[in-house]
Amino acid sequence: MIIVILKIGMSFVSYNESIAVNLIRQWCFCPRIVYYRELMNLVVKDPLWLDQGSKLHLTIEKLERRRNFSKYNIKKGKKYFNFKMSDDNLNIHGIADLVIESEEKIYIIEYKTNPKPKNLGHQLQLCAYSLLAESYFNKKCNISFLSDGKKLYKINITNVIKDKLMEIISKIRYSLSQSIKPESSATNLQCSQCEYINFCNDRL
Repeated sequence: MIIVILKIGMSFVSYNESIAVNLIRQWCFCPRIVYYRELMNLVVKDPLWLDQGSKLHLTIEKLERRRNFSKYNIKKGKKYFNFKMSDDNLNIHGIADLVIESEEKIYIIEYKTNPKPKNLGHQLQLCAYSLLAESYFNKKCNISFLSDGKKLYKINITNVIKDKLMEIISKIRYSLSQSIKPESSATNLQCSQCEYINFCNDRL
C-alpha cells in the first residue's frame, strides 16, 4: 500500500484512500481535475463527449459479446464486461470495460471514442487495469488494447509504463494530502474542452 505522510508543524496529514483508475487518466489531462473532483466535490454538467462515450460502450459491448477472439490473436478465452477490480497493495480500484482471460494470460480492452495509443493517460489507464487483473487472476497481463469498435490498438505494458504509473499515483496522493490546487499542465485547447474551466481564473 502506498501512503504519503506529510509533517505540518507537530501534526501529520496522510492520504491513504484507494485511488480510482479514472483519476490517473484525468491527472494526465490536467491535475486540477483531480483537485476539483476529489477535494472540492464540484458538481459540473457532464460534457457531450461523455454521453457519446457511454453510447459507444454499449454499442461495442453488444458486438463484442458475439465476436470470437481472433482479432486479439487468442484461440479461446472468457470475457468479463465492466469488470470491477481493486488491490490493497497497489491501493487502486476501477472498472475495466473488458477483461479477457485465456488459459495463460489476461488482456484488458478499453473502449474510446478517440483512442490514442501514444496518449499517456490511455497507456497508464491500461497499465493500472493490467496490474489489477494480474493480482485478481494471478496471471500475466503484459498486452492490452484500445478500441473504438473498428480499429484496435495494441499496447505493451512495459516496465517503463509501470514506473510512470507509480510516479503519477504518488503525485496524486501527494497533491491530495496537501489540499492545495496544483498547477495546470493543460494546453489552451485542452482547457477549452474542460468542464471545470470556469473554476480556473488563470487559464485562457
